[in-house]
Amino acid sequence: MGKNIVGRQLIHVIHHNKCLYDPKWFKKGNKILIIERLFYDDGTTTKRLNLIEKPEISYYTTLKNPIQRCELSVELKDCEKQVSVYDTLLKELANITNQTDFYNEVSGEGQNRRRKALHFHKDLHGSDVNLGDHYIDKYIEMTGPLFKSDASLECAYGDIEVDGIEVSGFPEPADALAPINLMSYVYAPTKKLIVRINRQSVRPNPQIKEFEDNNEENLKWIFSEVNRPTLEKAKIIEEGVDWKEIFNIIKDDKSICRIHEVEIRYFQDELSLIKDFFFMLNEEDRPDVMAFWNISFDLPTIINRLKKLGVEPEDIICPKDFKDFQMCDFQEDTFHQKDPQDKIDITNVSGYTIYLDQMLIYANLRKSEGKKDAYTLDFTLKEELKEEKISHEMSIRDFPYQEFNRFVLYNAMDVCPMMTLEEKTSDIDLVYRLSLLTRTRIHHVLKKTVCLRNFANKFFRDKRLVLSNNRNTNNERSNESFKGGFVANPNLLTNFGIKVGGTASNRIFNDVVDFDGKSEYPSTIITFDVDPSAVRAKVSYLNKDNHEENGSEIVSPLISGNDNLIGCNWLNLPTLPELLDLINEKG
Repeated sequence: MGKNIVGRQLIHVIHHNKCLYDPKWFKKGNKILIIERLFYDDGTTTKRLNLIEKPEISYYTTLKNPIQRCELSVELKDCEKQVSVYDTLLKELANITNQTDFYNEVSGEGQNRRRKALHFHKDLHGSDVNLGDHYIDKYIEMTGPLFKSDASLECAYGDIEVDGIEVSGFPEPADALAPINLMSYVYAPTKKLIVRINRQSVRPNPQIKEFEDNNEENLKWIFSEVNRPTLEKAKIIEEGVDWKEIFNIIKDDKSICRIHEVEIRYFQDELSLIKDFFFMLNEEDRPDVMAFWNISFDLPTIINRLKKLGVEPEDIICPKDFKDFQMCDFQEDTFHQKDPQDKIDITNVSGYTIYLDQMLIYANLRKSEGKKDAYTLDFTLKEELKEEKISHEMSIRDFPYQEFNRFVLYNAMDVCPMMTLEEKTSDIDLVYRLSLLTRTRIHHVLKKTVCLRNFANKFFRDKRLVLSNNRNTNNERSNESFKGGFVANPNLLTNFGIKVGGTASNRIFNDVVDFDGKSEYPSTIITFDVDPSAVRAKVSYLNKDNHEENGSEIVSPLISGNDNLIGCNWLNLPTLPELLDLINEKG
């Protein structure tokens, strides 16, 4: 008797569109890869890849009942549903709206932006959605009661070090001149730390062999040290006790440890090390999330080192199940390069795992609290966990050649607190819940214009309305400025929002669509329709001198509690000096 599926969890949706930039994929079309976890009635689970060979877009038209002008939404009863294969969508839109001449005009290379103007037709609705987001929405709607929105993610955390002894300055990922000499990895479900060491160094380094010869002792030492901060905060040990004393305490009681097991693996060369890392990631553990702190260094370095070693990065980084649909693409947000609060790097890797930058998520989610002094791992650990990284006096380039054992611990102590930080903040879990809530790719959840559009799509649909296409580029905007704005301190919010991982959130609420402290004014303008272009009339006040006053002149005294000023301006009462003069006159 076969097992029955009792639940389905969406991990992520990948839009495989290598045909846009890889000549080998030209004319092979777009694909959709849906990675899900199935829950069975016997308590077991499995991950599965679903391939959509010819993905489709569902949209609506009002061609039979044309509308007079562009609308934000239209009633479902007035629409006719259309379904088009994504590869031929624009051509079909041109045909049904009689825009074939324009389509032929912009059919050449480099005309993609102009072709999208086909979506601006007033009788097309919902045709301009993102294909990946569209399939997240379709998956959730189709799975119905089997969809598990509360299932937890299985996360892994990683960090690399490079041997930059002969590199002048910072080892840039694009150049990848420094080989990888360490890769640390923690898998949260097992709380196991694996440190991978490359025996092959740029210069002779006898300390590596010495470290390996003393492997058993080093395992105990690292196991004790990575758990030291947890034991100190729990008052189980005093600060500065010898590591051997720590080991004797925790060797038989893992319940008080954040790391339950440590393993050190040695490799003859860099390529073997990288292969082992991704084999375990893709074929053994298969975590839902692989998180790095500042992924813009780690992943591009790995990709470009593989290229220098003469192999295709996709062959190593992508699982074997994705052999026919390999994709390994990192897009750095260079526009916001110096501001982690707004920066959104995007990693598209065909596989069972989502690659995320824990630093950018941490910074983005705290944007409303104001910009922090730094977003380095060292600064964040001090602020959030009251932990410090391993200190060293020498240059990081010389570190592995001067104190290799502390260099290994330095790398391990980078990656272990990342897991502890997520356990405290639930940041990764939060963006995943937001992804499901708004039906948006997880890398774009923090782009408000994207996720709010997707969320609005579902909101309108539940009310039997169809959200129309985005035609904002056709609208004129006023540049007129005006005074105003009341901003409350977001730090005053208590935890009474929806539950995330079993704990009430202070960031997500059922009755709040958007909360963006940096965009308070435009959000208020949109919500209350108070843009100058929408003004139909104005109420003016005359003060005691018969001069017109603006509204802000009464608001400011009210806020400040200046009753005297309010009385003078609006009730025609005398000022204090005038009142004193009157008293003196009367004697």
